Amino acid sequence: MPSFTFQKNISVPVIIFFIFQINSYTQTTLKGNVQSEGEAVAYALVLHTKMKQPVYTDSLGNFEITNLTAVERLTINCIGYEEKTVLVKNLNHPLIIELKKNSTLLDEMVIYKINSRWKSFFKKPKPHLWKDNFNLFEGNVILTKYKAPKDLTFNGIAFILKNANASHKTKKIRPLIFKNSINNSNSLIDNEIKTFRIPVNVETSLSKIDYRTEFEFDHLIKIKKGEEFYVGMELIRNDIKKHDRDLNNNNNIMVACIKEISSTDLETAIYFNFFNEAYHNNDFNRTINSKDLYFELKILED
Repeated sequence: MPSFTFQKNISVPVIIFFIFQINSYTQTTLKGNVQSEGEAVAYALVLHTKMKQPVYTDSLGNFEITNLTAVERLTINCIGYEEKTVLVKNLNHPLIIELKKNSTLLDEMVIYKINSRWKSFFKKPKPHLWKDNFNLFEGNVILTKYKAPKDLTFNGIAFILKNANASHKTKKIRPLIFKNSINNSNSLIDNEIKTFRIPVNVETSLSKIDYRTEFEFDHLIKIKKGEEFYVGMELIRNDIKKHDRDLNNNNNIMVACIKEISSTDLETAIYFNFFNEAYHNNDFNRTINSKDLYFELKILED
Protein backbone atom coordinates (compact mmCIF):
# COMPACT_ATOMS: atom_id res chain seq x y z
CA MET A 1 0.00 0.00 0.00
CA PRO A 2 1.57 3.30 -1.05
CA SER A 3 2.35 5.89 1.58
CA PHE A 4 2.19 9.66 1.28
CA THR A 5 4.62 12.08 2.89
CA PHE A 6 4.83 15.86 2.98
CA GLN A 7 7.99 17.76 2.34
CA LYS A 8 8.97 19.84 5.36
CA ASN A 9 11.19 22.16 3.40
CA ILE A 10 8.49 24.05 1.46
CA SER A 11 9.46 27.70 1.66
CA VAL A 12 7.24 30.38 3.24
CA PRO A 13 7.12 32.49 0.01
CA VAL A 14 5.72 29.49 -1.88
CA ILE A 15 2.99 29.00 0.72
CA ILE A 16 2.12 32.70 0.60
CA PHE A 17 1.99 32.52 -3.20
CA PHE A 18 -0.54 29.66 -3.14
CA ILE A 19 -2.65 31.39 -0.49
CA PHE A 20 -2.69 34.54 -2.62
CA GLN A 21 -3.75 32.55 -5.67
CA ILE A 22 -6.60 30.92 -3.75
CA ASN A 23 -7.79 34.28 -2.42
CA SER A 24 -7.65 35.76 -5.91
CA TYR A 25 -10.27 33.32 -7.10
CA THR A 26 -12.45 33.41 -3.97
CA GLN A 27 -15.81 34.96 -4.67
CA THR A 28 -16.70 37.92 -2.50
CA THR A 29 -18.50 41.26 -2.49
CA LEU A 30 -16.94 44.32 -4.07
CA LYS A 31 -17.94 47.77 -2.85
CA GLY A 32 -17.28 50.85 -4.93
CA ASN A 33 -18.17 54.43 -5.70
CA VAL A 34 -18.58 56.25 -9.01
CA GLN A 35 -17.86 59.97 -9.11
CA SER A 36 -16.92 62.81 -11.44
CA GLU A 37 -15.10 65.98 -10.52
CA GLY A 38 -15.77 65.42 -6.83
CA GLU A 39 -19.50 64.73 -7.23
CA ALA A 40 -21.31 61.41 -6.98
CA VAL A 41 -22.67 59.89 -10.20
CA ALA A 42 -26.12 58.56 -9.31
CA TYR A 43 -27.82 55.58 -10.99
CA ALA A 44 -24.91 54.74 -13.28
CA LEU A 45 -24.87 51.20 -14.67
CA VAL A 46 -22.02 48.93 -13.51
CA LEU A 47 -21.49 45.72 -15.48
CA HIS A 48 -19.07 42.84 -15.75
CA THR A 49 -19.13 39.97 -18.23
CA LYS A 50 -20.48 37.35 -15.82
CA MET A 51 -23.45 39.45 -14.67
CA LYS A 52 -26.89 38.50 -15.90
CA GLN A 53 -28.50 41.46 -14.15
CA PRO A 54 -27.29 45.08 -14.10
CA VAL A 55 -26.21 46.85 -10.93
CA TYR A 56 -26.84 50.57 -10.48
CA THR A 57 -25.10 53.07 -8.24
CA ASP A 58 -27.31 54.64 -5.58
CA SER A 59 -28.00 58.36 -5.13
CA LEU A 60 -24.53 58.76 -3.56
CA GLY A 61 -22.74 56.86 -6.33
CA ASN A 62 -22.19 53.72 -4.23
CA PHE A 63 -22.60 50.15 -5.51
CA GLU A 64 -22.03 46.56 -4.46
CA ILE A 65 -21.41 43.49 -6.63
CA THR A 66 -21.57 40.01 -5.14
CA ASN A 67 -19.98 36.79 -6.40
CA LEU A 68 -17.10 38.66 -7.97
CA THR A 69 -13.51 37.48 -8.26
CA ALA A 70 -10.36 39.53 -8.56
CA VAL A 71 -8.83 40.34 -11.92
CA GLU A 72 -12.15 41.04 -13.64
CA ARG A 73 -13.17 44.05 -15.69
CA LEU A 74 -16.08 46.35 -14.90
CA THR A 75 -17.73 48.67 -17.42
CA ILE A 76 -19.54 51.79 -16.24
CA ASN A 77 -22.20 53.53 -18.36
CA CYS A 78 -24.06 56.72 -17.55
CA ILE A 79 -25.80 59.39 -19.59
CA GLY A 80 -23.58 62.46 -19.98
CA TYR A 81 -20.33 60.62 -19.22
CA GLU A 82 -17.78 58.68 -21.22
CA GLU A 83 -17.96 54.91 -20.82
CA LYS A 84 -15.14 53.53 -18.71
CA THR A 85 -13.72 50.04 -18.17
CA VAL A 86 -11.63 49.29 -15.07
CA LEU A 87 -9.73 46.25 -13.83
CA VAL A 88 -10.60 44.90 -10.38
CA LYS A 89 -7.33 44.08 -8.63
CA ASN A 90 -8.21 44.16 -4.95
CA LEU A 91 -11.53 43.05 -3.47
CA ASN A 92 -10.62 44.09 0.07
CA HIS A 93 -10.74 47.84 -0.55
CA PRO A 94 -13.55 49.98 -2.01
CA LEU A 95 -13.08 50.73 -5.70
CA ILE A 96 -13.23 54.44 -6.57
CA ILE A 97 -14.12 55.07 -10.22
CA GLU A 98 -13.73 58.51 -11.80
CA LEU A 99 -15.80 59.27 -14.91
CA LYS A 100 -15.14 61.99 -17.47
CA LYS A 101 -18.02 64.09 -18.69
CA ASN A 102 -18.94 63.54 -22.31
CA SER A 103 -16.95 65.95 -24.48
CA THR A 104 -19.80 66.19 -27.00
CA LEU A 105 -22.16 67.24 -24.23
CA LEU A 106 -19.67 69.78 -22.91
CA ASP A 107 -19.52 71.39 -26.36
CA GLU A 108 -23.30 71.89 -26.20
CA MET A 109 -23.32 73.17 -22.62
CA VAL A 110 -22.82 76.88 -23.17
CA ILE A 111 -24.57 78.85 -20.44
CA TYR A 112 -26.95 81.55 -21.64
CA LYS A 113 -29.32 84.02 -20.08
CA ILE A 114 -32.27 82.01 -21.34
CA ASN A 115 -35.63 83.53 -22.22
CA SER A 116 -37.76 80.62 -23.34
CA ARG A 117 -41.38 79.44 -23.18
CA TRP A 118 -43.16 76.09 -23.24
CA LYS A 119 -44.41 74.98 -26.64
CA SER A 120 -46.54 71.97 -27.60
CA PHE A 121 -46.18 70.28 -30.99
CA PHE A 122 -49.26 68.07 -30.55
CA LYS A 123 -52.83 68.28 -29.35
CA LYS A 124 -52.68 68.32 -25.58
CA PRO A 125 -54.66 65.61 -23.76
CA LYS A 126 -56.99 66.71 -20.97
CA PRO A 127 -55.55 65.05 -17.86
CA HIS A 128 -58.92 64.32 -16.27
CA LEU A 129 -60.32 62.76 -19.45
CA TRP A 130 -57.47 60.55 -20.62
CA LYS A 131 -58.60 57.92 -23.02
CA ASP A 132 -55.17 57.11 -24.34
CA ASN A 133 -52.33 56.49 -21.90
CA PHE A 134 -49.97 53.71 -20.94
CA ASN A 135 -48.17 52.61 -17.79
CA LEU A 136 -44.43 52.93 -17.42
CA PHE A 137 -43.07 50.51 -14.81
CA GLU A 138 -40.00 51.02 -12.66
CA GLY A 139 -36.72 50.21 -14.34
CA ASN A 140 -38.18 50.85 -17.81
CA VAL A 141 -37.52 53.58 -20.35
CA ILE A 142 -39.83 55.14 -22.92
CA LEU A 143 -38.46 57.02 -25.95
CA THR A 144 -40.21 58.73 -28.85
CA LYS A 145 -38.37 59.48 -32.08
CA TYR A 146 -39.35 62.81 -33.61
CA LYS A 147 -38.21 64.68 -36.73
CA ALA A 148 -37.70 68.39 -36.10
CA PRO A 149 -40.25 70.42 -38.16
CA LYS A 150 -37.91 73.45 -38.01
CA ASP A 151 -34.71 74.55 -36.30
CA LEU A 152 -35.24 74.08 -32.57
CA THR A 153 -33.37 75.64 -29.67
CA PHE A 154 -34.68 74.65 -26.26
CA ASN A 155 -33.69 74.24 -22.62
CA GLY A 156 -36.46 72.12 -21.10
CA ILE A 157 -38.79 69.19 -21.59
CA ALA A 158 -42.18 68.47 -19.97
CA PHE A 159 -44.47 65.44 -19.75
CA ILE A 160 -47.94 64.82 -18.34
CA LEU A 161 -47.84 62.08 -15.71
CA LYS A 162 -50.21 60.55 -13.17
CA ASN A 163 -49.44 58.30 -10.24
CA ALA A 164 -51.12 54.96 -10.89
CA ASN A 165 -50.63 53.74 -7.32
CA ALA A 166 -51.17 55.88 -4.23
CA SER A 167 -48.81 53.78 -2.11
CA HIS A 168 -45.78 54.96 -4.12
CA LYS A 169 -46.13 58.71 -4.05
CA THR A 170 -42.58 59.75 -4.89
CA LYS A 171 -40.96 58.87 -8.21
CA LYS A 172 -37.38 59.21 -9.39
CA ILE A 173 -37.36 60.15 -13.07
CA ARG A 174 -34.46 60.58 -15.49
CA PRO A 175 -35.26 62.60 -18.65
CA LEU A 176 -33.55 61.43 -21.84
CA ILE A 177 -32.73 63.32 -25.04
CA PHE A 178 -30.58 61.85 -27.82
CA LYS A 179 -29.74 63.23 -31.26
CA ASN A 180 -29.66 61.00 -34.37
CA SER A 181 -29.38 57.68 -32.54
CA ILE A 182 -29.85 56.18 -29.07
CA ASN A 183 -26.37 56.11 -27.62
CA ASN A 184 -24.78 57.54 -24.48
CA SER A 185 -22.36 59.56 -26.61
CA ASN A 186 -25.32 61.22 -28.36
CA SER A 187 -26.99 62.37 -25.16
CA LEU A 188 -27.81 66.10 -25.14
CA ILE A 189 -28.32 66.36 -21.39
CA ASP A 190 -26.37 65.40 -18.31
CA ASN A 191 -27.42 62.81 -15.75
CA GLU A 192 -30.49 64.84 -14.73
CA ILE A 193 -32.40 62.81 -12.13
CA LYS A 194 -35.14 64.39 -10.01
CA THR A 195 -37.60 63.16 -7.42
CA PHE A 196 -41.25 64.19 -7.82
CA ARG A 197 -44.48 63.65 -5.95
CA ILE A 198 -46.66 62.68 -8.89
CA PRO A 199 -50.38 63.38 -8.20
CA VAL A 200 -52.64 60.35 -7.94
CA ASN A 201 -55.03 59.75 -10.83
CA VAL A 202 -58.38 61.53 -10.35
CA GLU A 203 -61.01 60.65 -12.94
CA THR A 204 -63.27 63.68 -12.70
CA SER A 205 -63.88 66.72 -14.88
CA LEU A 206 -63.78 68.92 -11.77
CA SER A 207 -60.16 68.03 -11.05
CA LYS A 208 -57.78 70.98 -11.26
CA ILE A 209 -54.66 68.99 -10.47
CA ASP A 210 -51.64 69.94 -12.52
CA TYR A 211 -50.15 66.71 -13.87
CA ARG A 212 -47.20 68.40 -15.58
CA THR A 213 -43.70 67.17 -14.81
CA GLU A 214 -41.04 69.63 -16.00
CA PHE A 215 -37.28 69.50 -16.43
CA GLU A 216 -35.27 72.62 -17.22
CA PHE A 217 -31.59 72.68 -18.16
CA ASP A 218 -28.96 75.39 -17.73
CA HIS A 219 -27.80 75.09 -21.33
CA LEU A 220 -29.40 75.26 -24.76
CA ILE A 221 -30.03 72.22 -26.96
CA LYS A 222 -29.99 72.79 -30.71
CA ILE A 223 -31.68 70.56 -33.29
CA LYS A 224 -31.71 71.44 -36.99
CA LYS A 225 -34.77 71.10 -39.22
CA GLY A 226 -35.16 67.52 -40.46
CA GLU A 227 -32.85 66.03 -37.80
CA GLU A 228 -34.23 63.12 -35.80
CA PHE A 229 -34.01 63.15 -32.05
CA TYR A 230 -35.35 60.98 -29.23
CA VAL A 231 -37.10 62.26 -26.12
CA GLY A 232 -38.38 60.31 -23.14
CA MET A 233 -37.69 59.23 -19.59
CA GLU A 234 -36.66 56.42 -17.28
CA LEU A 235 -38.59 55.55 -14.13
CA ILE A 236 -35.82 54.75 -11.67
CA ARG A 237 -36.49 51.73 -9.47
CA ASN A 238 -37.24 52.37 -5.80
CA ASP A 239 -34.79 49.76 -4.57
CA ILE A 240 -31.80 49.72 -6.90
CA LYS A 241 -30.26 46.76 -5.04
CA LYS A 242 -33.00 44.42 -6.23
CA HIS A 243 -32.52 42.17 -9.24
CA ASP A 244 -34.63 42.94 -12.31
CA ARG A 245 -36.75 39.89 -11.62
CA ASP A 246 -37.75 41.52 -8.31
CA LEU A 247 -38.91 44.85 -9.76
CA ASN A 248 -41.99 46.25 -8.06
CA ASN A 249 -44.80 46.27 -10.62
CA ASN A 250 -46.88 48.43 -8.28
CA ASN A 251 -44.44 51.28 -8.78
CA ASN A 252 -45.52 52.78 -12.10
CA ILE A 253 -46.81 55.98 -13.65
CA MET A 254 -49.54 56.71 -16.17
CA VAL A 255 -48.02 58.55 -19.12
CA ALA A 256 -50.10 60.80 -21.40
CA CYS A 257 -50.09 60.13 -25.14
CA ILE A 258 -50.65 62.65 -27.90
CA LYS A 259 -54.33 63.16 -28.64
CA GLU A 260 -54.25 62.85 -32.42
CA ILE A 261 -53.55 59.71 -34.42
CA SER A 262 -49.84 58.93 -34.38
CA SER A 263 -47.80 60.63 -37.08
CA THR A 264 -45.35 58.89 -39.40
CA ASP A 265 -42.75 61.28 -37.96
CA LEU A 266 -43.12 59.60 -34.57
CA GLU A 267 -42.03 56.21 -33.29
CA THR A 268 -42.30 55.23 -29.65
CA ALA A 269 -40.75 52.23 -27.90
CA ILE A 270 -40.40 50.95 -24.34
CA TYR A 271 -37.03 49.53 -23.29
CA PHE A 272 -36.03 47.16 -20.52
CA ASN A 273 -32.40 47.16 -19.30
CA PHE A 274 -31.95 50.26 -21.41
CA PHE A 275 -28.45 51.18 -20.21
CA ASN A 276 -27.15 47.65 -20.68
CA GLU A 277 -25.67 47.64 -24.19
CA ALA A 278 -25.55 43.84 -24.24
CA TYR A 279 -29.35 43.71 -24.30
CA HIS A 280 -29.94 46.20 -27.11
CA ASN A 281 -29.96 43.62 -29.89
CA ASN A 282 -32.55 41.45 -28.18
CA ASP A 283 -36.10 41.88 -29.44
CA PHE A 284 -37.61 41.28 -26.01
CA ASN A 285 -35.76 44.31 -24.70
CA ARG A 286 -37.47 46.77 -27.08
CA THR A 287 -41.23 46.89 -27.52
CA ILE A 288 -42.82 49.22 -30.07
CA ASN A 289 -45.64 51.16 -28.45
CA SER A 290 -48.85 51.81 -30.38
CA LYS A 291 -49.27 55.21 -28.69
CA ASP A 292 -46.82 58.08 -28.87
CA LEU A 293 -45.51 60.03 -25.90
CA TYR A 294 -46.85 63.54 -25.36
CA PHE A 295 -44.12 66.06 -24.59
CA GLU A 296 -43.46 69.81 -24.71
CA LEU A 297 -40.21 71.68 -25.21
CA LYS A 298 -39.17 74.97 -23.66
CA ILE A 299 -38.29 76.84 -26.82
CA LEU A 300 -35.96 79.88 -26.97
CA GLU A 301 -37.82 83.05 -27.82
CA ASP A 302 -36.92 84.63 -31.18
